Amino acid sequence: MIGDYYFDISKAYVPEGETPIQIKGWIGDVKMLIPEDIPVDIYVAGSIGDIKIFGQKSSDIKPNLSYRSPGYEEAGKKLKIEIEYSIGSVRINKV
Repeated sequence: MIGDYYFDISKAYVPEGETPIQIKGWIGDVKMLIPEDIPVDIYVAGSIGDIKIFGQKSSDIKPNLSYRSPGYEEAGKKLKIEIEYSIGSVRINKV
């Protein structure tokens, strides 16, 4: 519920198919590193704070931002990431 989260998925094994990742929290920051070669479908929603996904930004009351990699539907391995929080910031970068 409260705290900062750091996820480095850049060296993780991603199996065939769609791998869902859901993160829900109340207060805190989320930082995530995603491998460049894995297509992603990302949706982030918050109440107060800011979001940055691969250079795209959203900061406001009730910020939300989504991103889908080109070729996501056809990819054999892919990540579906959903993040919901009340207060904090989210940063997602490729490595």
